[in-house]
Amino acid sequence: MTPQQRLDLAQGFHTQGRYAAVLRLVAPLTARAPRTRADLDAQRLRAHAAYHLGRLAEAEQASLRVITRRAKDEAMMRLLVRVLQREGRHRDAAAWMTRLDELGTDTWDDTSTATPAQPAELTVDQSADQPVKPHRAA
Repeated sequence: MTPQQRLDLAQGFHTQGRYAAVLRLVAPLTARAPRTRADLDAQRLRAHAAYHLGRLAEAEQASLRVITRRAKDEAMMRLLVRVLQREGRHRDAAAWMTRLDELGTDTWDDTSTATPAQPAELTVDQSADQPVKPHRAA
């Protein structure tokens, strides 16, 4: 399986909420420091999947690896803030929030744990067994 095939499959698993599978797929791609765009994408997937599995140290490490290469990666900074908050490291989280503010980011809109460009999720109506779109508050 090529690295790109691994990334594509991992992205699909992430969309499905299969975070352990994501970590298994991207593990070989994240063994070294990120150098290419694909390496960064693998680290991003690793960070998100680890966060969702509660593996906060791993999520923090992967987030920092991306931020080290892309100093203005707002999505990874937001995820890092969430990780630090869950770990109870609020001062560290506040420092990263300040950095996000300096970049001109809307820090009130927290989408750090959402998958980028994720299609609207469908839910199943139990009575009809037909997929229906979820209701969204205005």
